[in-house]
Amino acid sequence: MQVCLVKLFKTTFFVILLINPFLNVSSSQDLEEIVFSVTAGYDSSMMRNVFAFDSVTKKSFLIRKGSTVLLDLSDESLNGHPLSLSATPDGIHSGGAPIETSEKDSILAVTIGTDTPNQLFVYCNKHPKMGSELSLDIIGNTTDLFLSDFNLNTEEIFVPRVYVDDEPPKLFSLRLGLSPDRSTFNLISASEGYVSEFAPSDRRQAKYHLDTNKLEIPVLFALDDFFSAILKVEGSQLSLTSLVPLQEDVMSESSDDDQSADGQPSSDWAIKYDSNY
Repeated sequence: MQVCLVKLFKTTFFVILLINPFLNVSSSQDLEEIVFSVTAGYDSSMMRNVFAFDSVTKKSFLIRKGSTVLLDLSDESLNGHPLSLSATPDGIHSGGAPIETSEKDSILAVTIGTDTPNQLFVYCNKHPKMGSELSLDIIGNTTDLFLSDFNLNTEEIFVPRVYVDDEPPKLFSLRLGLSPDRSTFNLISASEGYVSEFAPSDRRQAKYHLDTNKLEIPVLFALDDFFSAILKVEGSQLSLTSLVPLQEDVMSESSDDDQSADGQPSSDWAIKYDSNY
């Protein structure tokens, strides 16, 4: 774990690990990768060529938010049948558009996140109705995955998933404790979890920026309210540089993607918090 953290946070957290090499371990396991082997062939009942996922041509697959779906497109039957995903049945053939995916070594990948539509449909870029009987039905809530929490009793922040945009990407969970003088946070525990090499960061997910040494927390629950926060890693401590109330109702599945935070960063957050203990 020490080697991973040194690589992740350079030498910053190495000091902490030397002081306390037996840090408590917390869970940061990400959701799973789901792999489908894709083929194409003629279906006599539908009287046309169709796609199949793991030899299944007619099914709605339940996919939980936070998962990464990998479509193996290496089968020769797919030659001439470029596959895409859309929020509209039959995609471009019925006025829809492809969703954003990534492709590497015959693997088409899509991470199911906050902004993923409730249903995704398979289609061929050249031929209509090839995937009309296949879909991915999206379930779950990313708030349950990415919500960070400030505990008044223990004066700790728990960050369940910190995404690090490295090669390959990394995933950590962190527990941060308020310092005695209430000016900074100290690292209490850190553990590395699994994240798909194809998975980008979610807009609700905490992210560590290697170039600026900043930890960005888009959704932090504290004092019965929601905030976005930015912490600057300085030596062996993390200082809060931004704390902004969120306007968006992050607990609601109907939250507006275009809503933005209101209010101003609180420069006297420790004093404000202290008055509420």
